[in-house]
Amino acid sequence: MAHFENWVAWASRPCILPMESTGETPMPPNFQSAPSRLVRLGFFKNLERKYGPEVLVEAFAKVAAACPEARLTLAGKGDMTESLRKRVAELGLSDKVEFPGRLPHERMMAAMRNTDIFVMPSTCQESFGVAAIEASACEVPVIATRVGGVPEAVVDGQTGILVPPFDSNRLAEACIALVRDPGERARLGRAGRQFVLDHYQWHANAATMAAVYRQLLAGQTVVTPSIFAAK
Repeated sequence: MAHFENWVAWASRPCILPMESTGETPMPPNFQSAPSRLVRLGFFKNLERKYGPEVLVEAFAKVAAACPEARLTLAGKGDMTESLRKRVAELGLSDKVEFPGRLPHERMMAAMRNTDIFVMPSTCQESFGVAAIEASACEVPVIATRVGGVPEAVVDGQTGILVPPFDSNRLAEACIALVRDPGERARLGRAGRQFVLDHYQWHANAATMAAVYRQLLAGQTVVTPSIFAAK
């Protein structure tokens, strides 16, 4: 009975642990490469409605009109691929939008490092936002929607910009602002990488999880990392 009462006491104090970035923290982009006048926006998710690629295409039409130097890569596969290709052609954007398909992880990380702005316009309740963490680890600023657990991965105004879901106008405004402001892109990218180094290191978070289990087994009060304290 005492064990059951202890279990109930622990269960009433949930502990939220940060997720780890995948493997070793990716290297940031090589800023010594030859400068380009193009500004590349990247989407690295399945081409499915729940991830909002159709919202991004509509937003990018506005971005391209305002910023001729902007380019978009839609990297992924899914049941919306053909309809997205068709819509891109209708908008006259075929020379500005690339569909490389689903990339192996190594190639995806390389492509992400060569991206100037990572866009994650999900319309579903994302449980977290691993792709946003991977982009931040590469020092790439993130524009994402304020859904589900994404605000835990993207700190609005500090490591990226959060916009409402389904809102192509607000998404376009955020993209245009960053395309036009390389200094702000650099600031958000640096802050995003530091955020990952501070909170999403694989070994540190594995050690934190092990410590939580040890505290539970010892019947101690679990200490939750401050940025993830249960509300």
